[in-house]
Amino acid sequence: MKPSSASLTLSVRAEHPTHKLLEYGVTDSPYGIALWGFTDAGLCHLSLHDPEPEPEPISILQQRWPGYIYQHHQTKAEDLSIQPEHSSAPPITAWAIGTELQNQVWQALLQLKSGELVSYQRLAQQIGRPKAVRAVGTAAGKNPIAWLIPCHRVIRKNGDIGQYHWGATRKKQMIQAERAQQTAKGSEGCDSN
Repeated sequence: MKPSSASLTLSVRAEHPTHKLLEYGVTDSPYGIALWGFTDAGLCHLSLHDPEPEPEPISILQQRWPGYIYQHHQTKAEDLSIQPEHSSAPPITAWAIGTELQNQVWQALLQLKSGELVSYQRLAQQIGRPKAVRAVGTAAGKNPIAWLIPCHRVIRKNGDIGQYHWGATRKKQMIQAERAQQTAKGSEGCDSN
């Protein structure tokens, strides 16, 4: 799977759906093992993990999604994992439980272009809450859908990469991969004569 930004349609709910079946699957990703979780409402969980010794997917999901019935559905996870590679694919439908501020932050992150970086301070200004820089950082850190909601594009105003839920090394890899992709796209349009 190539590193890429999928088109994601996100709805944020105040509470969990009444039908609590959560299907899941595990795939490789450019950034480690990816655990995909989805319900009939769409993708709700994407986390990144190192190969061994990681806990079983069920234990990860039970911590994040207590009270659900879990069912392995590898084919659906594999379909979701390759969808970002196809520009003609329909957007991935996703949902998350969050506050109004978290929704604003996550929606703003979805507006960033691949390779575009923004500071926590600038992101707070963009959502109309210039004094909520710390809360914006917390909201970015609670992103339930790794890299598809691109919280890795938020850095400190001094240019430092900063923290990342799945590790600063992964964050740096994501930023470098997106920049390389943008550079490659830019060079494709150049005339070699």
